[in-house]
Amino acid sequence: MSPEAKKILDEALRLPPAVREELAHLLWDSIDEFGDSEVEQAWIQEALRRIAQADRDGITYGPDVLDEALREELDKRSKEIESGEVQGIPWEEVRRNLRKG
Repeated sequence: MSPEAKKILDEALRLPPAVREELAHLLWDSIDEFGDSEVEQAWIQEALRRIAQADRDGITYGPDVLDEALREELDKRSKEIESGEVQGIPWEEVRRNLRKG
């Protein structure tokens, strides 16, 4: 770490926890190599791949794991996303809404 970076880190560590958290989020977002929509789409594709693999492997979701109503809801939402009928909410919007309280 460069001396300048070390100095900035030392100063940042003296900030209150809430301010450090916000700073960490801003720093992390600044190095995100994918746009939010690309990340969101990648996660959707991964979730769909995992669901399809579980179906191929014959994995069932019994009442001890998921009740039938929840399984039906998850299946419905998965199909809506896969068909493009609905779109996920970008992470930045979710985070902004969470912070608003």
